[in-house]
Parts: sequence; structure tokens; C-alpha cells
Amino acid sequence: MSQPTISRCIEYICKLVVERKHGEVRFPNSVEEYNRIKTGFYSKFGIKGVIGAIDCTHVGIIAPALSNTVVPHDYMNRKGYYSINVEAVCDDELIFRHVNCEISRLMS
Repeated sequence: MSQPTISRCIEYICKLVVERKHGEVRFPNSVEEYNRIKTGFYSKFGIKGVIGAIDCTHVGIIAPALSNTVVPHDYMNRKGYYSINVEAVCDDELIFRHVNCEISRLMS
């Protein structure tokens, strides 16, 4: 696939995540919620005491243009291509509980 197609796909998926989120993307904030998630992980996967599954990936991008706030080499990863590192945490029902990325730079 071409880079523009990939960029459109990433934007589409990000919009879907935002539109279909359950309330807001947030970590559990009550004992009841923690216990429900722990019970779910244990009953589905046999893992005790877990409240989230984390994964990270590099999403390839076109080299950003040089500006006062963006330095292109900041986006060069160790494998030699430009990317944004994305980290996500899901609960036992595959609901996003935390997302960390630098998507704002990509969109500006």
C-alpha cells in the first residue's frame, strides 16, 4: 500500500476508536471496576491480578517538514524509518483504557 493510503487508514481507525469508545478512554477508578477487570482476566485467561494488557507498535509516517516545533530526526526510529510510537492498554473486554502516542504532531 502507498503511504497516503496508510495515513488515511490510520486516520479512519483513530476516528472509529474515538466514535465507538465506551464513555472515555480512562483507566479504572474504583475498587469495583478493578475487581471486575481482574475477575475477567482470571476467568478468560487464567491470569491473576491483571487489570490491563499493554502493547506498543511503531506506525510509519512520512518524514515531517522542518519547523520551529518539529525536528524530523526526532521521528526516526532505530530501524531507520520515520514513525510514531503508539502504546495502548486494554482491559479483559478489549476496551481501550489508556492510549499514548504523538498523533497530534502527525495531524498538525
